[in-house]
Amino acid sequence: GKYLITHYKEESKKLPILIGYDPRFLANDFAKVAAIELSLLGINSKVSEFIVPTPVMAFNAAMGQTKTLGSIQFTASHNPPKYCGLKYITDYGGPAPE
Repeated sequence: GKYLITHYKEESKKLPILIGYDPRFLANDFAKVAAIELSLLGINSKVSEFIVPTPVMAFNAAMGQTKTLGSIQFTASHNPPKYCGLKYITDYGGPAPE
């Protein structure tokens, strides 16, 4: 959230960030908590209502119907299913900068 506020400045108060998740351990619950935490920073989010693959989140961050702050995907990625982490995907659909 702090990165979004710093990087996007005024846009961070206007544009949403998309939040998605895959079927990993508690990913949907983590997505909901992330939305709450971001809202406490004044950032609007749109949480998926169903499981979404990471490439779909990247596509929608960059090419969706509305401009976004990017997306957050809760996933274990290439790790075993018992793990769950998050990926920030930029508004152009690429990986997060260092």
